[in-house]
Amino acid sequence: MKPSDSSVEISGTDCQTDGVEAAPVSVDWWMGLLVLVAWSVVPLAVGFSRFGTADL
Repeated sequence: MKPSDSSVEISGTDCQTDGVEAAPVSVDWWMGLLVLVAWSVVPLAVGFSRFGTADL
């Protein structure tokens, strides 16, 4: 018996023919874009807000 056959017997699924599960949300391209925008916009917004209230 091959190792792959034993894993099929134990788990009840065939590792080579099962479909690939969807990636987690944290790995999708749009999540990376969202993080990039947040890292750009939030510091600028905080800086603009603090600059507007600063006593020059």
